[in-house]
Amino acid sequence: MKVICSYCGVEFDKKAPLFENNFCSREHFYRWNSKRISTYNKEKNPMNKPGGVLESRLRKSLKLRDKGKGVTYRKLLGRHEHRRMAEEFFGTELTSNDIVHHINGNKRDNSPLNLQILSRSEHAKLHLGKGGGANAKL
Repeated sequence: MKVICSYCGVEFDKKAPLFENNFCSREHFYRWNSKRISTYNKEKNPMNKPGGVLESRLRKSLKLRDKGKGVTYRKLLGRHEHRRMAEEFFGTELTSNDIVHHINGNKRDNSPLNLQILSRSEHAKLHLGKGGGANAKL
């Protein structure tokens, strides 16, 4: 049976079963579904509505913030805050090879001017070059 792809509009042959939305390739289904989910999250997802789950999680996170000894990195919704700040400030998505270095050494100071994106090897050289030898803390 001839049907039209819901993503690109091209007519193609399809065997049963037919659905409300049909696709000429798996890739087109994934792209269409990605847009659909993105639109849902922006417009209808109750988690993102005022007073929703997201707002509640943020409120709880801010309430608990800085209650410990200050020896760990802060997290925001499950991701390290300094990595989120660096991505936003530098306008790039970090890879697993990227390290966000705190220039002044204070891991709680996440101001954009205190953050520097380095590769793992650059970061190791930076710390090992400060006279720490093989046992230097990273």
